[in-house]
Amino acid sequence: MSQLINQQWLGLNMAQEPLTLPATDTDVINDYIDQFWHGSNSQRPSGQFLKQSALILSDEKPNPLKFIMEQTDTETDAIPLARPYHEQKVFCDHERQIFLAYLEEWCHIILENEQDKHHWGLLVLWHTLQRLEQDFETLIDSMKKLSGNEYFMSLLAFILSIYIDYRAILNGVLGNVEHWISVFVGWQPNMTVNRLPKDFTAVCWKLEEQRKTTEKRLQNQPGYDAMKAIYEQWFEENSTHFMEQLRFRLVSKEQHFLIQLQYFDCTLEAGDNIPAVFREKLDRYQDVVCQWSAEDWVTAENISEPINWERVGKFSQQGYPNLNRAPLNQDDPFFTAALLVTEIQPDSLKTAFSVNQIDGSPIYTWSNYVAEN
Repeated sequence: MSQLINQQWLGLNMAQEPLTLPATDTDVINDYIDQFWHGSNSQRPSGQFLKQSALILSDEKPNPLKFIMEQTDTETDAIPLARPYHEQKVFCDHERQIFLAYLEEWCHIILENEQDKHHWGLLVLWHTLQRLEQDFETLIDSMKKLSGNEYFMSLLAFILSIYIDYRAILNGVLGNVEHWISVFVGWQPNMTVNRLPKDFTAVCWKLEEQRKTTEKRLQNQPGYDAMKAIYEQWFEENSTHFMEQLRFRLVSKEQHFLIQLQYFDCTLEAGDNIPAVFREKLDRYQDVVCQWSAEDWVTAENISEPINWERVGKFSQQGYPNLNRAPLNQDDPFFTAALLVTEIQPDSLKTAFSVNQIDGSPIYTWSNYVAEN
């Protein structure tokens, strides 16, 4: 899981100290910014304000005066400044909803494009949103410079209120993205969200800890080299399919939208125990992994007083040749053990083999679970 998530999906080098996030391609970010301001690849309308904003930002020294003058044209009546307050409110709410829907689609396009590359996409989205935030700051500052003109005072205040609403929506999305990034790789410089609690461990480090623990358990076991070779081949054949089950998606709310993680049939929030869910879903591959073991991985061992013992597991004959086979997990190729019958209690067997009925047909259980219990 560490190899799949940390190395491929997140693009991290866990051996690097301190841990550094991979660099984002400036050209890619520029392209996404250009798509936002010019509406390319978007099916949803951007609204009249964004179209005019793109023209303002295209100037070396952004000057919104022409844009302001166009809004004073009584023939077009672009902004309902002379209308009753309730009509102005309807206009502002409408522009806000258009912007929210447009921003959501644009973020979705970025995440989908990065997903196609088998990247998590949040890092690119974060840096792109930061750039977009800077553009809005430039627009707002350029309009504030005209605030001394009494002729435009009311109009400027109206337009600025809409841009400030845009920025607030953008900041909300940016905060959500930063929170997810903090959960996966830890808090980063230039983030606006608060740091997570000191006792919080980022997902990448938990996955790396699981990897090290598993490797430590297995590396001195018979057949480790053979199993590692089988795993590497399996990983190469199945990692792409696995990555396709892992993606961030957007969920629309009334006044905003949230980012969630879709993992197989689970929908995860940033506050969920993500490493535990990742680990749980690996059980989908349990039947495959249990077929990797071979009888030559087992070393024979003689048990004194064999009459009180029974053996379990598909290769238990090779491990304990002088014991009788117990009618339990007879076909399990990944577990070989000798049980002292006189000391085994029914509840202990239920726990060890994850079954409710001793006389039933128990499913195979992971060897590390048995070791822990």
